[in-house]
Amino acid sequence: MVELPGEHRPLRAAEVLRDGLLAGLLGAICVAVVHLVYDAVTADALRTPAVLHALAFGGEAASPANGLDVAAVMQYSAIHLVSWAIVGVALSLLVSVSDSYPKLWYAAMTVAGFFACSVVYLTFAADAPGLSGLNLWLGTVAGGAVMARYLTQRHPGVLKQRERAALTTVGTRYLALALATERQAMARHEQAKRAVGPCAELDEGIANRRRRIDELCQLYDRFDLSLPPEPGLPTDPEPSSCHAALEEATRHEGEIVALYDRFLAALDEQKIRDVFQSLRADSQECVQSGFGRRPAD
Repeated sequence: MVELPGEHRPLRAAEVLRDGLLAGLLGAICVAVVHLVYDAVTADALRTPAVLHALAFGGEAASPANGLDVAAVMQYSAIHLVSWAIVGVALSLLVSVSDSYPKLWYAAMTVAGFFACSVVYLTFAADAPGLSGLNLWLGTVAGGAVMARYLTQRHPGVLKQRERAALTTVGTRYLALALATERQAMARHEQAKRAVGPCAELDEGIANRRRRIDELCQLYDRFDLSLPPEPGLPTDPEPSSCHAALEEATRHEGEIVALYDRFLAALDEQKIRDVFQSLRADSQECVQSGFGRRPAD
């Protein structure tokens, strides 16, 4: 697997704690809303927190039939909030570690997944007389999803970790070669433009090349890789006319088509293949049209 460049970002305890507490608060509110809606639908207001309080501390769960113990509901709600805050801080730490240390992504996400599955299983299997396991399960899943959504928004880099880990050495090398090739072609166009003066076809070729380079740079950003240095200036002889410049550009474009064919034959990463196929088709079109070559001067 490819060694990813870049230094580790330091974890800041205050940010981990803040994000975790906010994530836990959002998760707790989401769970409470699910339970409130369920209780409202079953015409037994606050039945869920009352039953869960009785399950945790013993005693008989209050209900409209025997009176609602508001103090018990408030006590359970406080414990519910603290519990989800603790879970939120733990998940915030895992996401922060994953975002800052890409090599630990699989370990961090495996721990998070195992923890989440365990909580969901225990919730669904909880022996809570008078409550539907589906009610508890939906609340837990919804709360976990809200927390995950919030934390991944706070740490967008964590969403790139799987792509980073999946990028092979071959993919990295060919991506760098493609970018160097496109930059060299851009430099040739600009050199020819300086040599021959005004040439609408060259202007269009330069604009098109800049768009192609931007597409490849977006892949570097997507995989969170550092851009390689600019290649050296081309040493080709300067063309004598716009027609000669376009003729030479068409020849080089044919070589680029062959280069992308070689890349595509060896690449597995679909995201890179999609861009390379698009660039190859663009180069093939330039070859077929001859860059819209004007008649010889």
